[in-house]
Amino acid sequence: KAQQYLNIAGSIIVVLGTDESIKLVNKAGLTLLGYSEEELLGKKWFSKIIPRGDRDKARKAFQAMINGQLVEFYENLICIHDGTEKLIAWHNVLIYDKNGKITGVLASGEDITEHRKVDKELRKLSQAVEQSPASVLITDRYGRIEYVNQKFCERTRYCPEEVIGKNPRILKSGS
Repeated sequence: KAQQYLNIAGSIIVVLGTDESIKLVNKAGLTLLGYSEEELLGKKWFSKIIPRGDRDKARKAFQAMINGQLVEFYENLICIHDGTEKLIAWHNVLIYDKNGKITGVLASGEDITEHRKVDKELRKLSQAVEQSPASVLITDRYGRIEYVNQKFCERTRYCPEEVIGKNPRILKSGS
C-alpha cells in the first residue's frame, strides 16, 4: 500500500541505506532515471547515478546526513541511463530504526534542469537590456510602465521611481 502512494507521487522518491545502496525508487524516479527497479535496487547510488566529477561533493553531503547532520535541501546533478545530466533539487529526511539509529535517507527530488536553463537565459537577457545603448521601456497590457533601463533614465532624466506605474504619456507632458 505504501508503494502505491509513492508511485503516484510526481517527484522522484529514493531511499538510500547508510551504505549508499538504493533501497527504494518510486515510479517517477524510474521513469526519469530510465532504469528498471531491478537495475537499481541494491546498487550504489553515487557510482551508478551521480556524475563522476560530482561524486565527492554529493557523498560528503550524504555522509554528513548519516552522521546526523541533516542536509534538508540539496541540489546536484544526476546522470540518467542515456547519459544525459539532470539537475535535481532534493528534500531529505533521515530514517531511523526503532532504537533511534540512522538507517538511511529518504529523499524526494524534483528535476529543475529546465528551470535553471530558463533562469540563466533570463539573467543574460536582463543583462543585455540593462547594458543596451538603446532606451528600453516596458509596459503592461494597460499601458502602465513596468520597467525602464539605465539608458532610458540617462536620456530622459527620469529615475525608475518617477515613471514606474505611470503611462508613457508623461514623457510628453513635461511634468
